[in-house]
Amino acid sequence: MFVWSGVRIGGVPLARVLDVNEKDCEAFHKKIEEEVRFANISIIEGTGASQLGIGMVTAHITRTILNDEKLVVPIGSHIEAYETTLSLPSLLGKEGVLETYMPALSAQEEDALAASATVIRQAWEGVA
Repeated sequence: MFVWSGVRIGGVPLARVLDVNEKDCEAFHKKIEEEVRFANISIIEGTGASQLGIGMVTAHITRTILNDEKLVVPIGSHIEAYETTLSLPSLLGKEGVLETYMPALSAQEEDALAASATVIRQAWEGVA
């Protein structure tokens, strides 16, 4: 899910920066969401393999842990409130996830996150 309510550029809400109405802002959101969801296809088309993107992310996470960089990155960890693993902004160091930060969400985003967590939890229960 995408947290559009929290997008700021220089502290200014995205819609104001874009200087567009709500309908145009929603169209922008849909375009970006589609590009993100299908980014792996773009990587495959450009390089012939998706593992290159996976390798880059893995190298970044490994470097962060080995160097105890204490970097905030979106990474999966168990979130007790949702009884499943979710990727949320988390402080990462040599001990692993040190702290997880729940972003401020709109009511609609909170519902979407809860629904996503339910789907993930149920899928895991079906495997376990």
